[in-house]
Amino acid sequence: MKVTRHSGRSGANGVYNPKHNDREFDLDNAEDINSEMTPNNIYWNFYQGFTFHRDRGDDWMPFKDVELKFYKDNFSEWLDAQNERHIKGGHRKRVKSMEKIVTSKPWCPEETIYQIGNIDGTIDYNALVAIVDETMKKIDERFGDYVKTMDWGLHVDERTPHIHERHVFFAPDEYGFKMPQQEEACRMMGLALPDEKDEKGRYNNRKMTFDAQCRSIFLETSKEHDKRSFPKTDEQLRQEKKLMITREIVRAFDIMRRDAINILSKYHRLLWDWEKEYEPSEGDADWHPFFVEAIGMLDFVNEILDDLTFGNRDEQLEILETYGEEIKRIGERIKNFN
Repeated sequence: MKVTRHSGRSGANGVYNPKHNDREFDLDNAEDINSEMTPNNIYWNFYQGFTFHRDRGDDWMPFKDVELKFYKDNFSEWLDAQNERHIKGGHRKRVKSMEKIVTSKPWCPEETIYQIGNIDGTIDYNALVAIVDETMKKIDERFGDYVKTMDWGLHVDERTPHIHERHVFFAPDEYGFKMPQQEEACRMMGLALPDEKDEKGRYNNRKMTFDAQCRSIFLETSKEHDKRSFPKTDEQLRQEKKLMITREIVRAFDIMRRDAINILSKYHRLLWDWEKEYEPSEGDADWHPFFVEAIGMLDFVNEILDDLTFGNRDEQLEILETYGEEIKRIGERIKNFN
């Protein structure tokens, strides 16, 4: 099924109104909405979490109020400082309220629609909620310092279930106040221009990179959900178990081989030192035990180290099976020389 994610701020009638998303309008005049299904719509907002349309209580905040509160909570210092500068500069007509900011195109929230499939075929809307919720959490983990989702609504009362999500980009202005702004937020996220050799513009901006990464997250999350949704056959489970056991065996073998190489390398250095340090003088018949051990073991240890390092798996396994216990004993013994 086709996975769709597209965004915008305004249409033919101006900036998008959040009242559409939480059905804060007269449904009787909405021809494309099946009002009998509206109670099953699912809503989420930044301050109150999830609810069904049918379960909204008197304290439930409409999306319009949620967005205004979020803007006031986060951008009041910026707006107050800007208005103060306008007043001091003799430009009182430029003074704006937060109600004006949240509904003006330069600063208003952006809206994204998430959908899987179309009228001819789609997925269960509960699965869509799970996928989109996980997608938005991943987006928040990656970009949440400079963009936040304020609300979203799942519509099951239209022909194809889909979700309207609204978010705001923000970043510090030149005075250090957090304000709603998109391109600077994307720059602060560390996003590059799609074509870094070309100038920034309408068809070459960091928001395009942001959208591409978010679409990728949505697509990958959908694929992951598909894998989790389809039960595995007995044969698949047997093969997975066999693979898991094989991987555990290989992992254990690699650990044993690594430890053996580590022990023998240290032992080899000791033998090398002993051969030089305890080499007998000419005519000395009383050879030091360490010298005797060195000349007797150096070639043997060299050969084993070469096979464990460069040999094939069968050769390495044979060495570990044949000399594994002896190598362990050597490891315990040389601890006294560290």
